[in-house]
Formats: sequence, C-alpha cells, structure tokens
Amino acid sequence: MKQLISLSSMAVAVFALVASAALPSSAHAATNVYSFIARGIVTDFDVNAGTAKIDITKVAGKGKLDLVGNNTEFIVKNASTVYKRVAGKDKRVTYRNLAIGQEVGIKGVKKDNDTYVVSFIRIEDRSFVAVGNLEAFNKNAHTMTVLMVSSTYKPTLYNKSKNVKVNMVFGDDYTTFYNHNGKVAISADAINADAQKVRLIGYVTDKNVWKVTKMWNLYKGK
Repeated sequence: MKQLISLSSMAVAVFALVASAALPSSAHAATNVYSFIARGIVTDFDVNAGTAKIDITKVAGKGKLDLVGNNTEFIVKNASTVYKRVAGKDKRVTYRNLAIGQEVGIKGVKKDNDTYVVSFIRIEDRSFVAVGNLEAFNKNAHTMTVLMVSSTYKPTLYNKSKNVKVNMVFGDDYTTFYNHNGKVAISADAINADAQKVRLIGYVTDKNVWKVTKMWNLYKGK
C-alpha cells in the first residue's frame, strides 16, 4: 500500500513538472533586436516614468526605417552615461536633466517587445531664454523678428553688442503670450511690434528654427 502511494505521488510530481515545462513563461526577458545610434529633439519627458519622446532626425547604422522622421518613446531611466554640453564641454549629469526642446544624441538597443532602451545620452541644450526688441510680429503667418539683447542659447553670438535680428515662429497650439510680468495671459491680437522689449522662452530646432513657447510683452526686466 505504501509503495502504491509512493508511486502515485511520483506520478503526480512528474505530471506537474511536464505541465509546468509546457506552459510559456510570463517572465520572458525581452531580447535585443539591434543596437542604434541616433539624434533628435526631445518633445516630451516624463521624469517619473523615466521615458522621453524624441523626434529622430538622424540614425547611424541600424534603425533608420524604424526611427528617422518618427516621434518615438525611449526608456531613458537606465542610461548609465549621460552628458550635457556646457560651455563646449561635457558635464556628467543624469537623465533627470532632460527637457523639452533639447537636442540629444543617444545610443541603445531595440528590444523584441518593441521598446527602445537607451544606455547613453549626450544633451545639446537648444532651449533658450532670450530678451530683445520686437521688430516685427505677424499673427497670421505666426512669425516674429526680434533684435536680440541677450540669450542663454549661444550667448556670445546673440547679444546686444552683435546687433543680431532673429526670425522666430510661434503657434496657436504651443505658444502662450503674457503681460509684462508674466502673470496674465494675453491674446496674440493684443500684440503689435513697436520695438518694445520682450522676453521669450523656447527652443531651436535641428533646422535652426527658433520656436517660441512663451513670450512676455512689454517686458520690464533685464
């Protein structure tokens, strides 16, 4: 009787082992499909999720068909090496230093679950905070011309002493206009170009287009 029970228990154990082996594993780790090296502009960044959406403009090697010209979400929180160009030099930072408008160079892998995991990031900060005089403003064409007084983007090129005018663009869906102190939002219809001082925030695209996301009209600061 004991032998019968023992054989029965063994049969159950063997059956359980075979059944377990036949079932697909839910813990299957995603494998690498290919490695990529790419460049683009950050259009969205979720610091808590550790992800960034990037408009990819260039790809070296594999991934061109998947990435070039597309706005793709990348997992950036696991990037072990992140640099930010400051005054022409690389400064070690973390993925938390990413921001909308920055141009980035990235390296990583595409996984077989259609995710893109980044291991290396170099941030070329193309965002700007600028002050200047509004020389022209066309609300229908969504363009403006600013005589630059100062800029955080390439400050040695865009300052009062250089007497440089920059053509910029704005959009109904991404630009907000404010009064002189930035506390009250105003309509684009309320703005006329009269060489008044303005403060602008935005970013420069990879095609060197200055896109304004915020503007203070009749700005009274420095």
